[in-house]
Formats: sequence, structure tokens, C-alpha cells
Amino acid sequence: SFTTIGSNCAAQSAGIVGDCLSPDEESPIFVNCPSDYVFGNDPDQCGAFVDWSPPVADDSCPGVQVSQVNGPLSGTFLPVGTYFVTYQAIDTAGNVAFCNFGVRVEDTQLPAINCPQNITVSNDDGVCQATILGLAPELAFDNCNFEVSWVTDIPLINNGTSTSSDISGAIFDI
Repeated sequence: SFTTIGSNCAAQSAGIVGDCLSPDEESPIFVNCPSDYVFGNDPDQCGAFVDWSPPVADDSCPGVQVSQVNGPLSGTFLPVGTYFVTYQAIDTAGNVAFCNFGVRVEDTQLPAINCPQNITVSNDDGVCQATILGLAPELAFDNCNFEVSWVTDIPLINNGTSTSSDISGAIFDI
């Protein structure tokens, strides 16, 4: 049990009891509040199941309780991005300390693309140009959103029906 003097309402409402006499004016101390965590994505996922150990707090009086008060929970799937987590430690006298850290999930998986084979074409009839078909990638995959783009070192006359992922139909000078 403990005696309450002053602002111990937080401890009382949390149901915390201990063997100290108030006033305890020292806040708990997190002994292992982590730096930010960085996780790579799970294979073929645009995110990851992330795990961390909850931080531990110590106090001059027994009965300190630690709880997470903000951010995603350990063990959950988080999409690629940055998140902020806060833990709170409260002692029997109602003194509070906080532990804040970031959790970042990064896309570490490289995209995959199967490009078409090299091709040789002749000029279109009566012009010194060639319209080339079949230049789209055969397969492109990434675990997160992606865009296929192309670069050519041969100047285009016009872009024909080409899009950022398929330059088929583009007209090249020969």
C-alpha cells in the first residue's frame, strides 16, 4: 500500500499500488529506450511484420508500469513508411516518463524485369525510318508500386503509340 499526497491521481486511476510513501517526486527512468528501428520489407510484400521488445523502466519505488500509448503494435504488419511509437512508464506516485522511437519499414527488394531480346529491323518502305514493335518488357514485377520507364540513345521522330512502359510503335531515324 502507499499513502497519497499531491497529484497521485494518475497512479490511483491506473490501479497501481506499491510500498512507497509519497511524495515520490522522481519519475521512472527507461533503461533501454531504443533508437529508431529500420526493417526491410518481407519478401514480395510492400511492408513487413515488425517486432521489437517493449522498453523497460525502473523507479526508486516498486510498482512502475509500462504501457504503449501511441503508434503501431509490435508484431503487426506495417506498410512501407515511417511510424512513431510512444511508451509510458508510471510509478505508484503518478510520476510519468515517456520513451519515443521511430519504426521505419523500407522497400529493400529490387524490382525484376525481363526485357525483350535485341532486334534488328529494316527501314519502313520509302523512308529512312523504322517503326519498331515488340519493345515492351516481357515481365516486370515489384513488391511495391512501380513504373517502367525507358531510355534510348537513338532519337525518336515521334513517340507513336508509346507509353512510359512500352515504346512499341515508336518511330526511329535510321
